[in-house]
Amino acid sequence: MTEESLEIFRIVAECGSNTEAARILNMSQSSISRALTKLETRYNTKLLNRDSSPFTLTKNGFFLKNRIDRGMSVSQQLARYIEEQKIRKLTIGYAFPVSCKGILDTVLRMKILDSDIRIIFNQYDLVSIQSLMSEGQLDIAVLPDRFFLNDYNIIDSGSECVWGIAAPSGYPLTPHKYVEYDDIIEASVLRPYEGACANTVVEWCRGSHSVHHADSYNSTDTLITLIKSGAGIGFAPMHEQEFLIRHDIRLYVCHPKIITSTYVYMRNDFELSESMQSFLTLYVKHLKQQEDVR
Repeated sequence: MTEESLEIFRIVAECGSNTEAARILNMSQSSISRALTKLETRYNTKLLNRDSSPFTLTKNGFFLKNRIDRGMSVSQQLARYIEEQKIRKLTIGYAFPVSCKGILDTVLRMKILDSDIRIIFNQYDLVSIQSLMSEGQLDIAVLPDRFFLNDYNIIDSGSECVWGIAAPSGYPLTPHKYVEYDDIIEASVLRPYEGACANTVVEWCRGSHSVHHADSYNSTDTLITLIKSGAGIGFAPMHEQEFLIRHDIRLYVCHPKIITSTYVYMRNDFELSESMQSFLTLYVKHLKQQEDVR
């Protein structure tokens, strides 16, 4: 019965409804419903969100579906699935890395508190992270943009990221402490990949797209490499100032200031253990400390 229930679940997951699955399997809809209920009861977990049309998979549903799609035998599927349920996991997605400085250090501190928690990072661009969130594959997401998704709550981190322009020391950018839009209008400018500060940068440029976009980067290390290779100057967060100075790169604060916030998203049905609560406490505290230093 378990093998049959798994196959029924796979078909329902693929077509998104009991009606279509019943047609494909030549079964009654009531039989389909009973099989799915037994499967969920067996593992004491919800696999499908039936209040949507078509059905969507829960996080545990994704796990099980992935096991099936990888061609494992039924016994392997069950063993792996049960194993995954026993391990507490915290799946974190974050973008954009340079504006979310410190998350790795904070996680390492949390691992010391509870070594049983398995942490999976998804460090991608903003669009990819939002896609993973819409599929319910992330417990927590740390993003530089605020948007609303029904399955997630927003935790106020109280942190802001101030951006500036990074240029090689001695580069004739500006004789002043602050850099103005007019100072970079003729320069080749490097921008963050998928732009953690894209909207505010456009606003800062007075809505103009005339600033020459030389290239995009996804980490401070990449930015440094591009600047040293002569690719151009670039937008960078001010909390990287000391690191950039070590590479003979100066960081000028933009005027008026370019400021982005960091937002922490948590899935609505995410059950916080004491250790996971400790993680959030540590991380939000870290963000606020960064803000106090600035």
